[in-house]
Amino acid sequence: MSGNDMETAVEFVRNMALPEFDDMASAEDDADVAVPDFEKPELAITVGSQIASFAEGVDPALREKIANAFLFAQQAADKQIENNPAAKSSDWYQTYTDVLSRVGWTVEDRTAIVRQIDGSAATVHKVIIPIITAALAPAAAATSIIVQVLQGLQEIDAGRPWITLFNRTSRRAKANQFQVAHIDRESAVTRIKLVAFELDAQHAVSQILFFKFATGNAELLHFESVLSVNEPVFNNVAQIIQDRLEDRARSFIMAIEI
Repeated sequence: MSGNDMETAVEFVRNMALPEFDDMASAEDDADVAVPDFEKPELAITVGSQIASFAEGVDPALREKIANAFLFAQQAADKQIENNPAAKSSDWYQTYTDVLSRVGWTVEDRTAIVRQIDGSAATVHKVIIPIITAALAPAAAATSIIVQVLQGLQEIDAGRPWITLFNRTSRRAKANQFQVAHIDRESAVTRIKLVAFELDAQHAVSQILFFKFATGNAELLHFESVLSVNEPVFNNVAQIIQDRLEDRARSFIMAIEI
């Protein structure tokens, strides 16, 4: 991209509206936060409503910048639709990926798929895991990490929706929505494989992964994208993104024990 594109990205980040931040909620939620060690070779973190895993070849400094970009895009998407009752998950996800594309990321591929599900919460689990496995292929190690995390979350107390990792984002209206991403370094290009889910169920009484779901019919909507990072542009705006997130990043970006 040209220098003018860099200037456009900087202006975009500076002017993007974000939701109001609740300082009191932050202080409460920060108590048990596990700060990520971006130097760890095998790393999985939560970023708001997203689980992200990083391959060993991704530079630790870039990992933190990418985590901030994920959070910035989520917050921007939340703000864009918070006053629009008619907004759908597709609108949120479109805004989310559009924001990333404006800060130095290139959307190489994007698809949306809807599946009808009949059965119990266990059925949802059986559907989601293969989708993630296929979307992240051939990154077998990354898939193993993500699946390990998701299976571990099944054992969480059902009285704590989305557990502590997702406590802040569960306050959104669409709390049955989350994303999974894997970041790798391929042929000198940092590439992100992203899968986003929303479960629309008629009943919600038992917890599965991050969803509360009973027997009956449900619609599982998922989006898949592949994005690459234009590092000259992205590095130019990364500090500005961090500055804009300074009051909220610790509450939303956390390490996952794997």
